[in-house]
Amino acid sequence: NSPSLKDTRAGAPGKNRLHTGAEAETLTARSLPAVQSDERLQPLLNHLSHSYTGQDYSTQKNTGKISLDQIDSLSTKSFPPCMRQLHKALRENHHLRHGGRMQYGLFLKGIGLTLEQALQFWKQEFIRGKMDPDKFDKGYSYNIRHSFGKEGKRTDYTPFSCMKIILTNPPGQGDYHGCPFRHSDAELLKQKMQSYKIPASGISQVGPLLLRVLHDWAAAVLSDLFIGVMLCNECIRTHTTLLSSG
Repeated sequence: NSPSLKDTRAGAPGKNRLHTGAEAETLTARSLPAVQSDERLQPLLNHLSHSYTGQDYSTQKNTGKISLDQIDSLSTKSFPPCMRQLHKALRENHHLRHGGRMQYGLFLKGIGLTLEQALQFWKQEFIRGKMDPDKFDKGYSYNIRHSFGKEGKRTDYTPFSCMKIILTNPPGQGDYHGCPFRHSDAELLKQKMQSYKIPASGISQVGPLLLRVLHDWAAAVLSDLFIGVMLCNECIRTHTTLLSSG
């Protein structure tokens, strides 16, 4: 039998969580259009969309606990859909635009990639796309070092929260960043879920939630249906736990 919303295993949307989610669906469906159209609330929405709403995943305790040859396997087993999408695009195209590099790069940093590993990872992939190594060193390595707090204001950046991914910097043509639940049309999203081997009954559970723009809740449902696909912050926390215990 395929998993359902009423499963109560660890991390699954159990009855209490489902009740809360249903209430949130109703509230969001009723209020979001009005909130978005109210100019008085725009500063607040802008502040929320630029605020980190999840746990601060400092990489100091994770650094060096993941190897580059693990990434391909992890991407299909335990990456959240947004990061799985970015990794697939990077491997196929040997390039990501700035928004994708930032979203995916900080995620990899969050699960333990060191600065040296990050530079090696991105350089190897871009060179596969016929980029000259010197061009990478001059045009791309600075931004990677910057994200690790080694350039500019020395800010040690943390991974994007789901809120930030959903509400900011929507992807354009040729981009792969963003949230698949927010930025993909229904048919494309259905195809992606089918490629993840999600049963039809599971896909039907996610669809109605998308109509109510509860993208983070829809992601949670899919994560429950496809064991191993987790929300960004949960994925980082799980990787940290597994790598520490190993």
